Parts: sequence; C-alpha cells; structure tokens
Amino acid sequence: MTDTMAVTRPRPDARTRPQGRLQHLGRLAFAACSSHTEESILIRATTHRVGFVARRRRIGALVAALALVAAFGSVNVVSAARSTDASLSIANGVFAGTTTATIRSSSSQQLWVKASCFQGGVRVYTQWRMFDSNFQAVLNLGPTQLWQSGAADCTGWGGYFAKNGTFRVLATTTFDVSA
Repeated sequence: MTDTMAVTRPRPDARTRPQGRLQHLGRLAFAACSSHTEESILIRATTHRVGFVARRRRIGALVAALALVAAFGSVNVVSAARSTDASLSIANGVFAGTTTATIRSSSSQQLWVKASCFQGGVRVYTQWRMFDSNFQAVLNLGPTQLWQSGAADCTGWGGYFAKNGTFRVLATTTFDVSA
C-alpha cells in the first residue's frame, strides 16, 4: 500500500504575500523607528487637509484681487514710508516738455521718482527716473501712445527700492501739465 500525502498550500496572509509582506514590514519599521501613533498620523493628515483648504482660499482671494485690479485698472504698488523727513517737489510743466523733480531726504538709499499723469481719470503716462547726485531728476511729459495732446493731472512719488524689490515711498506730491 502506498502512502499518499495530501499536499495543501498554506493560505497566504499579510506576511507571505509579496505586496502584503512589504506593507507588513513597512508598518513594523514605521512602528520601530517612529514615535508617531495612529492618532498623531490622523491629526497630521487632518492638519494637512486643513492647510490645503487654507491655501485654496488664499489662492481664491488672490485671484479675486487680481480680477478687481483688471476690472478697475492698475494699482500703484507702493509701501508706507519709513521716514517722514522727506519732501518731494515737481514743477508744473507743459505737454511734450520736461520738468524737474527734486527730493530732500536723509535716506542713504539710491532715490527714485515715479510720475503718473491722468486725463479724465485714465492713466496716460508713467515714468521712473533715478535722482542724480544733486537729488534731481528730469521727467519727460509726453507724448505717449495714450497721451497725444492736452493737459493732465499728475502725481509723483519719491522713494527707494528695498532689498526685497518693493518701492518704499518717502514723499508724494501732485503737479499739473498744461496743453
């Protein structure tokens, strides 16, 4: 009589299946090398989700702000002044001529002037000029593509560029350009 032995394959479990074995080893390694509990992992995942939602809200607010800027025209990007001991004067001028901007400041930064002119509330001109060693800058008063003739109401800002690239306003003034 021949002995026959039934050979049965063991049912694979998490430790014997290839992908299950890796997951099991990963859990063991995580438990051995980490002080995180399942609760702390859940908290971190929730915090990550909350951070994601907050980022989406910030992005939404930024998009809305950009839409407002696009709808209502550009915004002058200028910061609050750090020093109030500065003064800026820009003489009135004539269209297609020049005028001189003069600044007085105790700032040791390289100073700049930004001038913008408007006709009927529409900006038709913007120019940036660096002040020279005498703290003066010559501004050209048109023409531009949008400003072919006529009078304009203008504003000038004197200041400097901070290390982060932001223009810091030290003084501001208004001036007129006649036709």
